[in-house]
Amino acid sequence: MTKPDKVFPEYLNWYISQRDAQIFLTSRAKGTVQKMISKQAIEELEVALPSLEKQKNIVELATLSAREQTLLHTLADKREQYISTVLMQFVKGE
Repeated sequence: MTKPDKVFPEYLNWYISQRDAQIFLTSRAKGTVQKMISKQAIEELEVALPSLEKQKNIVELATLSAREQTLLHTLADKREQYISTVLMQFVKGE
């Protein structure tokens, strides 16, 4: 059960997306075609609960990091397009 006075939902979402939690949950997944995680497995997952302030900081940093990755990918794509355009102009003698 989520206790809003102890954990931010965004922090909990971030936490269960992390490698250690994913390994734990994957190891308890059942099913052959579509894996299912039981309520019991989720209840058995131990979640580290720093202070609400630290949870907020973690979520903010994770959000900024994800945004940075998006911007870096966009920049790399734009750079690749630019270089390709310049090289084609060079080839055509423009």
